[in-house]
Amino acid sequence: MRIQAELGMTQGFGFDLAAACSGFVYGLSTADAFIRAGQARNILVIGSEVYSRIVDWSDRGTCVLFGDGAGAVVLSGSDAPGDKGLLSTHLHSDGTAGDLLYVDGAVGRRDKSGYLKMSGRDVFRHAVAKLSSSVDEALKAEGLDYSDVNWLVPHQPTSALLKVWRKN
Repeated sequence: MRIQAELGMTQGFGFDLAAACSGFVYGLSTADAFIRAGQARNILVIGSEVYSRIVDWSDRGTCVLFGDGAGAVVLSGSDAPGDKGLLSTHLHSDGTAGDLLYVDGAVGRRDKSGYLKMSGRDVFRHAVAKLSSSVDEALKAEGLDYSDVNWLVPHQPTSALLKVWRKN
């Protein structure tokens, strides 16, 4: 609501959507749905993460991968023929992987240290598999092929994930 006030907006609405790393994609999908449903014409989606407060700086296997950052985009509806808006969003989650990356002291956790905890190799394997299947799903939904993709920018701190994806 602070940003809405700073922009001088007295119409419309605003809300927080908390989903960690996937929050921006969830926000884009939500904004796209509001525009397609005619509930809004222009939507500002802001994603931000502040991990410096919850990173255990003595855990070198984790702290070097997480930082603070933010980004924003304005989505606008269009009446132009052939303009499809966002081509495709496919949202998934897997609660069985919750012990691979979590914050101690969060809801349902017993340890109260409040630090980000990660099983690095398992998270990497999970990310590679999920990125590959998600890209396949999105391409299939739009009738596209890998050769139609010029850039893939995953939310991942290492280029190794992209190299593994390219081999698939």
